Amino acid sequence: MKKFFLYAAAMMLLPLTMSAQDKKEVVEYSVDRPSTCAGSGITPKGKVLWEVGMNYNHDTAEKVDGEEVTPAISTFTFMNSLVRYGLLDNVELRLQWDLMHQRIHGVKDNGVGPLTLGTKVKFFDGKGYIPAISLLTNVTFPLASKTFRPANIAPSVILLADHNISDNVGLTYNTGLLWDGGDSHPATLVAVCSSYTITPRVGCFLESYNYFKAHTNPSFNANVGGTYQITPRVRADASIFCNVNRGNNVGFNLGVAWLIN
Repeated sequence: MKKFFLYAAAMMLLPLTMSAQDKKEVVEYSVDRPSTCAGSGITPKGKVLWEVGMNYNHDTAEKVDGEEVTPAISTFTFMNSLVRYGLLDNVELRLQWDLMHQRIHGVKDNGVGPLTLGTKVKFFDGKGYIPAISLLTNVTFPLASKTFRPANIAPSVILLADHNISDNVGLTYNTGLLWDGGDSHPATLVAVCSSYTITPRVGCFLESYNYFKAHTNPSFNANVGGTYQITPRVRADASIFCNVNRGNNVGFNLGVAWLIN
């Protein structure tokens, strides 16, 4: 576990050390982390954007008539890493993987999370109150350590939309279908995120992200956090999240996004 943590910490500090003296003007770019709601923005053509972070997630045990039906699970993701490459002006390619530590009933396990490949395609730039629109598609493969491996391939298709209400306020909307690799019934995602620019460097956001699935109670969740533009190429973020309707899930995110070239 110690080796995993040191490696993840070194990888997260890499953007800060390599961009500390970055004075060059760079093109604008859109960062998806740390909110669940992804924006419509595409990584500029020929550019590589690396979003990396660590997060802690705790699910409390669920009991029915005093009997435990699901165990308490604590998951610490040492490195949640998403690499985005601008293939065309309106298309980006995406690669995601994780280094993870999990504890269930006192049993600990470290490993690599499943590999996810995806694309984001922008269809409309938006105008005024008419939102910009993109489509995000991902496929998660059962290529991972045994504990974190899905039983089957798990696809997802999500429609992304966003627009600015004013110079300081933006709204982002997501809706789509997500499969978990173990159930033929997908979950429907409905998410809304409001962001506010406090200063040119500092921003904050508040979002509601919710999942609806057949034969399962809906899951309503909230996430609140802030961002800080360290350099023109590097943005740091921090957030906390929780399950609203059952209160059995809480956690936090810390990370950075780095426009590498």
